[in-house]
Amino acid sequence: MSASQSGISLVELMVIVSIIALTLTLGIPSFSGSRAKMQRTQALQDLTDSFALARSEATRRGVAVRVCASDDGATCTAANPPPWDHGWIAFTDVNQDGSLSAGADELIHARQFSAPAFTLTPDITLANGVLFGGDGLPSAAGQFTYCDNNESQVYALSLVGRFERLSSGAGCP
Repeated sequence: MSASQSGISLVELMVIVSIIALTLTLGIPSFSGSRAKMQRTQALQDLTDSFALARSEATRRGVAVRVCASDDGATCTAANPPPWDHGWIAFTDVNQDGSLSAGADELIHARQFSAPAFTLTPDITLANGVLFGGDGLPSAAGQFTYCDNNESQVYALSLVGRFERLSSGAGCP
């Protein structure tokens, strides 16, 4: 009597489970590194784009445009210094009072990060935001330092409104 059996043996099943476990063990750390790199690239590109948009809108409209840190996507964060890693807004600041005034100012752009895995810290000259005058030039020059577990990068905003990377290195302490 010859009975044909189908399926896999316990030894074959254990080999398959071992291969899956090994693949996940090696693959997950590299995925988290890719995620951090993607978030770093996105955050810094978004900040670069926001400054370029604010500069061009100030020139186009002929009024001051401010970019400031924002926790809620609608108002400038009042903390001193405010954390930029949760997001920022760009708005016309007609009376140059540093806040989005209803009726007088217009929100141009908002960028928010719900659970940032990084810090974005400006130096003291840019802590409370950047004001681009009607000529498109910023009111001050300064630097932002981006930090996550893998890398740090320093970006500078020049007095002509150019925002560029100065250096990069190992993760921040």
